[in-house]
Amino acid sequence: MEVKLFENDTSEHLEEDINAFLEQERPVSIDKIEYQVTPSEFCNSGLTFSALILYENKATTQLRRKSFELGSDDEVNSFIQNHDVIKVENFGTNSEEITTVLTYRETKK
Repeated sequence: MEVKLFENDTSEHLEEDINAFLEQERPVSIDKIEYQVTPSEFCNSGLTFSALILYENKATTQLRRKSFELGSDDEVNSFIQNHDVIKVENFGTNSEEITTVLTYRETKK
């Protein structure tokens, strides 16, 4: 997760800055946007326009998969607790061995 803070003296300039950032960075997802307007004696308009964006950067996040065979419940639970798992799938029937496949996000450092 990454954070980007924007601050400008008009809402139009703030919007331009945010759009330029989104065009350049192309984040995988935007998790949250906070916006506020505050009084300011340093701006011509008397106001400061701010925005904070929490996002996932495409360059730092990859989706990965890991498979577990039947009987490895403790291993599956431990993996889920220590990773950003976004999907759990089980394959097989009662007469076959069941395989659990976890899809998770991995962040490059």
